[in-house]
Order: sequence, then C-alpha cells, then structure tokens
Amino acid sequence: MKFEMWDAIDAVVKLYDDLLEPVYEKHSLTKSELDILLFLANNPEYDRAADIIEVRKVAKSHVSVSVNSLLEKGYLKKKEQKENKRDIHLTVTKKADKIIEDGRAAQKLFDQTIMKGFTHEDRKALQAASAKFLANCQQYGGENR
Repeated sequence: MKFEMWDAIDAVVKLYDDLLEPVYEKHSLTKSELDILLFLANNPEYDRAADIIEVRKVAKSHVSVSVNSLLEKGYLKKKEQKENKRDIHLTVTKKADKIIEDGRAAQKLFDQTIMKGFTHEDRKALQAASAKFLANCQQYGGENR
C-alpha cells in the first residue's frame, strides 16, 4: 500500500508532464510558461502573479521569469491598479488562444486517462480521500512549524 500510493503519485505527475510536453514544444514555450497560461485561462479569478505563487506553490523567481517572457511574446497583458501600481493583474491575450486550446485538450486527455473506469462513486471517494490527505498534511505542517 505504501509504495503503491507513491508510485501512483509519480505516475500521475509523469503522465501529465508527458501529455503537456508536445504542447509547450509545439508552441516554443517552457513548461512553466504553459503552466502559467493554462492556470490563468482556467482560473480567471486568480489573475495576479502572487495568486499563481500562492495557489500553485511555485517559486516567485520562476513565475516572474515566465510572466515576463509571456508578456514579451504577447501572450499576456498586464493592468496596473491605479491605487496600487504594484498590484498587477494579468490577462491571457487572443494570441494565446491556440496554445490554450491545445493545452486544454491535453488536460482533458489526462483527465480521461487517469479516470478511465472510475464510477461516480469512485470519483467521490477519491476526492474525499484526497481531501483527508491534504487536511492531514496541512494540520501536521501547522503543528510542527
């Protein structure tokens, strides 16, 4: 049981990376750039670099480099808030539409692949177990810092 869970986690991460690799290679992007574009496109309520860092648990330096590159390539645009120039909101541009389409297709294939044969009840049980894992990890982290 112990090893099966870790093997499953490794396999899921590898599958996701393998399915997304052709997309970022096709569009001459880095993995981080594609991840950021897809995150912003799929989660428009999280539209700041700080949101990406917090929600995705990605290093600030990686986000900064990738966001700047995406801005230069014209795949993102930024809007500074009048009251706080440091509060910058990011928007995916139309130029990135094909990248987003290809990325979402790979994400859909990923979902279909890992959930093949799962019933609705299986999915609910997996979601509940995952929530327990996460809560246990967060509780441990809070107790032992």
